[in-house]
Amino acid sequence: MYFPTLKSIPLRAQITMMALLLVLVGALSLVYVLSRHERESFVMSRGAELANAARLNGEHLRKSMDSMRNEALFLSNTPPVPGIIRAALNNGFDALDGNYSHIWKKRLSEIFAAFAENHHDYFQIRYIGLADGGRELVRVDIIDGHPVVVPEDKLQRKGDRDYFRATLKLRQGEVYISEINLNQENGSVETPHRPTWRAATPVFTPAGDMFGMIIINRYAICGRMISPDCP
Repeated sequence: MYFPTLKSIPLRAQITMMALLLVLVGALSLVYVLSRHERESFVMSRGAELANAARLNGEHLRKSMDSMRNEALFLSNTPPVPGIIRAALNNGFDALDGNYSHIWKKRLSEIFAAFAENHHDYFQIRYIGLADGGRELVRVDIIDGHPVVVPEDKLQRKGDRDYFRATLKLRQGEVYISEINLNQENGSVETPHRPTWRAATPVFTPAGDMFGMIIINRYAICGRMISPDCP
């Protein structure tokens, strides 16, 4: 079989072939350069998007924490909270306002319920006392989107929980923000699992002794704060 050599190919054909080869090499080089440029642009673009997303998530997290602090402090300063303290220190009767303990608890549960109706990212609001193993005094749960006052015989002791112990170390006006973990009821993790973020602030007697704490539970999914109906 005969294979032509370069010398046997006419000069005009050689020039044509070289020109085609140069065009081909140039085209391939252009494709490579463009591809590399596109890759670099993609990486830079994605890096900028991720940096911006991290910044926005950081701002969102900070605002969420500030909101939780402010709301826990607001609830701790509503009139029924010190009213319950005064009643507890006086055999169940608040001589200052002339109310019994159960009246103050009813009013606080109404405040918790009204608050929950306007803050859909919370699913549980509680007033917990230090006495009786950290027993809940007032508790409102959000069930199927509606606030439900938990009856007294269903209130739980929470003295063994980490957020309870952490709040014991706080001073007036300080707020503990918990890590995100799974919510527990009656000593066991709920199923289906409910990732939870908490804010807790202590409340004190007129003499300055810690009496209990206000704790609000907020939905936390994938590390960002959302309400249950958020996509």
